[in-house]
Amino acid sequence: MSERVLENTEQETWQRLIASYPRVSGRYDEFLDKQGAVRPHYDAILREMIRGEDATLQERRRLVDGIIRKDGITYNVYGDPKGMDRPWALDLLPVVLTSREWARIEAGVRQRVCLLNALLADMYGPQRLLRDRVFPPEFVMANPRFLRACHGIQPPRTGHIMRYAADLIRDPSGAWRVYSDRTQTPSGAGYALENRIVLARTFPNLIQDAFVRRLASFFDYFCAALRTTDPQRRADPNIVMLTPGPLNE
Repeated sequence: MSERVLENTEQETWQRLIASYPRVSGRYDEFLDKQGAVRPHYDAILREMIRGEDATLQERRRLVDGIIRKDGITYNVYGDPKGMDRPWALDLLPVVLTSREWARIEAGVRQRVCLLNALLADMYGPQRLLRDRVFPPEFVMANPRFLRACHGIQPPRTGHIMRYAADLIRDPSGAWRVYSDRTQTPSGAGYALENRIVLARTFPNLIQDAFVRRLASFFDYFCAALRTTDPQRRADPNIVMLTPGPLNE
C-alpha cells in the first residue's frame, strides 16, 4: 500500500470516528473541546490507534479481549445470578491527561492524604481537636470504627494510612472534585497495571511515543512503605499481605 493511499485511509477512519462520536450536553467532554475538535493531547494517541497497516480497530478489540481471557483478568460481582467472575472490561481508548493537569491532581491528593493522616494521628494521640471542640467528642467516640484500644499506639513512619485512593469526578466546567476517600485497603492497582500491559501489547508504540508516566514507581514506593513496618528495620524483610480470602478482589 502506498503512503498516499494509507494517508487517505487514515483520514477517512479519522473522520468516521469523529462523526460517530456521541456528544452529551451539560458535561465535560474529555475527548472533544467545545468547538467539537479533538483535544491536543488526544491527537497523537488517536492517530496512533487508527494506523491500519497492521490491524483494524475491530481486530485490536478482539486482541484485547483475547489477552484478558488468556491472562484470566476478572473482577467479582457479588450476588449476581449471572456469576461472580466477570472478564475485565477495558476500553481501547484510554483517558488521557496532560502532565500539567496530572501534577495538579497529584498535589491535591498528596495534600488530602497528609490531612487525613494528621487527623488520625491526633485522634489516636493527643486529641487536641476533640479538646478544642473542632470535632465533637461524641462524634468520634460513638463511631464503632474508632478503636479505643489503639489510642497511643505509634504507627510506622508511613503514618496510619498505608494506602490511599480518591474517587475523582469532573464537574461540567472541567474542574476535578473528590467524590470519596478510600483509606481501608483500596483495590485497583493491579487492574491499572494490567490495563497498561494489555494496551502496550495491543499498541506497541502508543505508550512510549506518548511519553506516558510509568506505574513502576508506585509499586516501588509501596514496597518501600511496607518494609518500614518491620519493627527490626531489616533491609529485606519477609512481607505477607493478608486478604479476606480467594473470593476477595
